Amino acid sequence: VVVKKSSYSMSSKFYLGEITTDISTVKVEGPGTVVDRIAEARAEIGLGSQLIETSLTQRLELTLVDADGRTVDSPYVTADKTSVTVDIPVFTDAVVPLKYSFANGYDTSLVEKVELSVPTVKISGDPAAVLKISEIVVFVIDENIGTETLANVADFLPAGISVIEGSCVTMTVTFAPIVPDVPDVPDVPDVPDEPDVPEDAEVDATEDVTNA
Repeated sequence: VVVKKSSYSMSSKFYLGEITTDISTVKVEGPGTVVDRIAEARAEIGLGSQLIETSLTQRLELTLVDADGRTVDSPYVTADKTSVTVDIPVFTDAVVPLKYSFANGYDTSLVEKVELSVPTVKISGDPAAVLKISEIVVFVIDENIGTETLANVADFLPAGISVIEGSCVTMTVTFAPIVPDVPDVPDVPDVPDEPDVPEDAEVDATEDVTNA
């Protein structure tokens, strides 16, 4: 079974992936001289001017053709399959930023700086799914986080989305310096100051004299 693309229209931002079918061969019976001329069972995708913006699935008729692409039509030839289901994947690429977040209740003042080794990543997938992704959160900072953590971006993407560039990213966390607790010093009671005595002050001393 061979699928041919005859006509279709697509935005320059999109591209077709590998087309797949639900069957790969067809069993043909009939006169040997006719059967020997059959090279393939062909299905042709013809969408005309229809703009392809997302992946498609179509049921297409099969035509028996020779090596030159001419139809082999004989009432004495039969095929066990006359149609095929064709999956036509459509992809687009996008560059989106990588982000980190803090766990609920985490004291953000404990962190001084956060750096990601890869700031953005290039992803590919169905346009409808890719256009929904504005950023990818790959790290959550909590009390168990270390100074350096490695993550695979693909683990945080929905099914059908793949990473083209920047699949691995490292987050480096610089924690704020820990200030040691200073014990409280008990208050010392005030001692009253002694009165100042001038150096040249005269001292009046009274001396008891006893006359004999």
